[in-house]
Amino acid sequence: MHLHLSEVTIVFFIFSFLGWCMEVFLKLVDEHIFVNRGFLIGPYCPVYGFGVIFIIFMIGDVLTLPYGIFPVFLSGMMICGVLEYFVSWFLEKRYHARWWDYSTKPLNIHGRVWIGNLILFGIASVVIMAGIYPLLRVFLDGLSECMKWTVSCIIIFIMGADVLTTRHAMRAIRHQIEGCSPDDTEEISYYIHEYLHQMPYTVRHLDQAFPSFHISDSFIKQRLTKAKTDAIRTIQKADTVFEMKKDAFRSQIKDQFSKEEQKRISRKSVYNNTSMKKEEKENE
Repeated sequence: MHLHLSEVTIVFFIFSFLGWCMEVFLKLVDEHIFVNRGFLIGPYCPVYGFGVIFIIFMIGDVLTLPYGIFPVFLSGMMICGVLEYFVSWFLEKRYHARWWDYSTKPLNIHGRVWIGNLILFGIASVVIMAGIYPLLRVFLDGLSECMKWTVSCIIIFIMGADVLTTRHAMRAIRHQIEGCSPDDTEEISYYIHEYLHQMPYTVRHLDQAFPSFHISDSFIKQRLTKAKTDAIRTIQKADTVFEMKKDAFRSQIKDQFSKEEQKRISRKSVYNNTSMKKEEKENE
């Protein structure tokens, strides 16, 4: 199951494309509409490509063992499940939103993965390793090294440009989310959906691809916590300023009182001296 770098790139692209085709087909069957189901603009879902690459390198030779199908099934479930969970977690942390949510599905893990998808991942892993990948391996062996590197370079260029474009779009979405004034998940989610509708296709297709998109509760909690912390700091700062001004005022009053007391004592001393001199003159 040894693969060269150029072959890894081609395999990654092919299964990214097949994963995209599967997503589009399922959406077409379910809602009878064509939807680009990927994050990227082109017809590929890299998460499927990464999943297959991990499976090939981690469990590629298991099928040659007795009862090899079952370990492939379980390994495919675990590898793809962990990958989907990580991608969901990363996107939420990076862009403050849940792009898919399985919270209403049975046997889900934090709404990021659920048993139905895991079973499909396991079945797909067996089909890929037992049927599709061996045929693809024969196809790759028939290509020259020059052809493999040429194709892989074209793939890297196209997908790299796509990734940069999508990254720019995602940063724009994150900027809109962070710039929203409301602190309600539904209100911000509605605003972002409206924002996506007005954008070019490079951004707008994300609204159709991820209809369950909504702002994460953790982002709202962080925002409220930050607002609370800022308010406490403002109050503490105001209290500090107030105490400083109060101390300064007290010191000013004390100094003024001390000056007035000194004046009073001075006037009293002058008065006493004058009285004493007057008495002395009268006694003479």
